[in-house]
Amino acid sequence: MKNVLCFFLAFFFFACSDHEGSYNPFSESKPYSLEITRTRSYYQAAKIVRRIRKMGAEAFIINRHEKNGEWYSVLSGALKDSSALNEYKSKLDSVYHFPKMKVVDYSKLDSATRVPIERPDSIKQGHRIAANKPAVPEEVYDGIQKFPTSDMFDSKRTGIVMLNNRAIKEVKKDVFDLPRGISLYTLSKYGTSFYSVIFRDNIFGDNVTLQALKRNDSRPHIVEASIVPISKTENGYDY
Repeated sequence: MKNVLCFFLAFFFFACSDHEGSYNPFSESKPYSLEITRTRSYYQAAKIVRRIRKMGAEAFIINRHEKNGEWYSVLSGALKDSSALNEYKSKLDSVYHFPKMKVVDYSKLDSATRVPIERPDSIKQGHRIAANKPAVPEEVYDGIQKFPTSDMFDSKRTGIVMLNNRAIKEVKKDVFDLPRGISLYTLSKYGTSFYSVIFRDNIFGDNVTLQALKRNDSRPHIVEASIVPISKTENGYDY
């Protein structure tokens, strides 16, 4: 029932607008907006905008220069006063439950920051530079490449280890979040290498961990896939 109610709230709230690439103007007459999240990378911010628009809400990006560096803020809405702002925030809360919304005031931004980024042409940040392949067996590298990518998740941490005594001794304890009762020494009895990727939800903060073992018979085997909410509530699943 709750899911059905949320669907209809979202439908009636956003159905009248085409949010795929559109948003309300952020201006002196509508100076308030809500920051959904922010990131150091424009390209990560663009992924989040696509995701929010697919969810049914409007979103756009502004570039903010702060004391601790440059940020790309993902904003939603353009409201004329605090009453309209509170109403919009309440509706977003009821439908999407974005965890860390902050109010952004147009009048407190400089002229360059006020202008939403609609095209990436002016962004100085370069595209991701291709790196050399890691020195691991080709099938292990291919396995990592098959891990899912989407607008929902950013790659938070990747770990690869060859399962021999020398390599295992050099691995830091926090690199791999192994299933309870399992160690790298245990895995070395069954496979030749082990790799793990932790993905982080780019809005809600949940972590998704995928771990795989290259077995002695050369077939990769998924050891564990788990979803760990940022709230630290237990919510793990083994497959």
